[in-house]
Amino acid sequence: MTTKASLYLYISWILTSVSFLGSICLGEFLENYPCMLCWAQRLCLFPLAAGLGLIYAKQDFKAIYYFIPFSIVGLILSLYHVALQEIPSLDPTLVCGMGPSCLYKPDIGLGKITMPMLSLFSFFITTVILSHVKKITKIVHAITP
Repeated sequence: MTTKASLYLYISWILTSVSFLGSICLGEFLENYPCMLCWAQRLCLFPLAAGLGLIYAKQDFKAIYYFIPFSIVGLILSLYHVALQEIPSLDPTLVCGMGPSCLYKPDIGLGKITMPMLSLFSFFITTVILSHVKKITKIVHAITP
């Protein structure tokens, strides 16, 4: 069972690493500067990318408990960000403050898919995978003496 958990953890690490690199590339190289909510999502994503790589390398599944909150908070922030962009009646002025608007939808070459939607997808999949790995490893630890 730990090989299954290890595979899921590897997939989660690859997903967060690709999200991390995509965030950096779109923000810095294509000059789509992030708004305040994007920065908050990055604050949740960057430790995930680094931490899940370390957890995978050491195969220390107990450390997952420290990274699940990052994934859940990132999921909530990205869900709120998508709601701000898609529901016109929501007012972003309390959250966005100065800097780029949270309503701005730069063209990233994916049609109507925006960066917060990609972030939502990434955090959702990561949260599901980490929860599943936590469940698998809890079962394994309960079985083994």
